[in-house]
Amino acid sequence: MSKSIELITAFCMSLCVQQLCAQDSSCYTLGIDEMFRMADMNSKSIRTFNTGIEQAKEGVKVAKNSMLPSIDMALSFSYLGNGYITDRNFTNGFKAAIPHYGNSFSIDASQVVYAGGAISGGITVAELQQKIAELEKVNNQQDVRFLLMGYYLDLYKLANYAKVYEMNIEQTRKLLKDIQAKQQEGTALKNDITRYELQLKDLELQLTKVMNNRSIINHQLITVLGLPKSMTIVPDTTILQKNLTASGEDDWQRMASSSLPSLRQMELGVYVNRQQETIIKSE
Repeated sequence: MSKSIELITAFCMSLCVQQLCAQDSSCYTLGIDEMFRMADMNSKSIRTFNTGIEQAKEGVKVAKNSMLPSIDMALSFSYLGNGYITDRNFTNGFKAAIPHYGNSFSIDASQVVYAGGAISGGITVAELQQKIAELEKVNNQQDVRFLLMGYYLDLYKLANYAKVYEMNIEQTRKLLKDIQAKQQEGTALKNDITRYELQLKDLELQLTKVMNNRSIINHQLITVLGLPKSMTIVPDTTILQKNLTASGEDDWQRMASSSLPSLRQMELGVYVNRQQETIIKSE
């Protein structure tokens, strides 16, 4: 895209932003980086994965506790009444004094000396599961960001649509006035006026649909970000002035293999299975 086209596009978008802000006092210009930060803090989906990470961290602590010595303590208390002794035919009975109170106390301490690698393997599995939980969060973050970028770009597109329809409506109204003036002079027909009136109504209907879609997407966006329902999001037009670095297919493949969360999860899953084999063999 040439510089002139970028400037024209940025100018049109700035006009759209000004008009949206004039119509809605609660409009808020939101940048992409800020939008992602809000999603990380407020998205319910991402917070759910935070809970999974905390649970995995507790699992690591529990696995490491297996290396510590264990101490069991027991305390018991008993009471017995006096006994009564008789012959086999239940005659000649008499009472026999028995000590009434009894108690016992025991301490059992143990330490695992050798378990065939089961304990260290269990700790490794717990640590790998923690890393997998963290990657699941990153993967979910990417899904949420793709969703938000879709909403964000849709707001851009709808703002452009709204501007085009508004310009066409304004032009059609001017043409309608000219045709009405010519009809009064006898140089235009009533059918011409009806045609432009229908065209005007169709443009107004299309503009209403665009604004309704904009309201729906805006609601979906602020719901994910946890913003007030009365707020209207306006995309930041300065991103049009940023230059994107062009990368080849090899670069994209290398980036994907090194940082794609789903691939890292699969690799860690292989390591978990290997450690579980070690644990089974240790038995």
